[in-house]
Amino acid sequence: MSPEFLANERQRFARVMDARNTDREMIELFDKLVVSDKFDEAAKPYCFADLIAEAARRVSDAALPRLMNIVDSSNAARHVRATLDDVARDKALCGLVRRLFNVTPREEEPLMRVFDACVRVGIAPEHGFTLGLAMESGMPIDDLDEICDRSLNAQRCH
Repeated sequence: MSPEFLANERQRFARVMDARNTDREMIELFDKLVVSDKFDEAAKPYCFADLIAEAARRVSDAALPRLMNIVDSSNAARHVRATLDDVARDKALCGLVRRLFNVTPREEEPLMRVFDACVRVGIAPEHGFTLGLAMESGMPIDDLDEICDRSLNAQRCH
């Protein structure tokens, strides 16, 4: 697949995303992309990367659990991790990790659920990588320290 072809596929998919106005419409795009024959199979992981990043920016806090469920059931993050280079992959996934941590109470159990969910849905291969994505997202160091201090991963953070 040529870089020009991939760029065109991603631009076309960006227009599809732009046409979605509600949380539900954004979330439904994951399943639609899985079965779509309008986008080249080789371009789909890149479209998933763009969709994860855009959905992380646009969906409401209340829709984040549904977003995580569809990222899991569509294998979107797994496709992104398997196909994109490390820099592009991290850029696509870090915004969702940041959103999840930003809406999570700074208590051990809820924070561990975020770490576990990120591994379960394929965003990260292990808990430490989840924290790395949070760092990549530009989360303030004070927030990262608090997340480390209040989670079971404290020994890995320091």
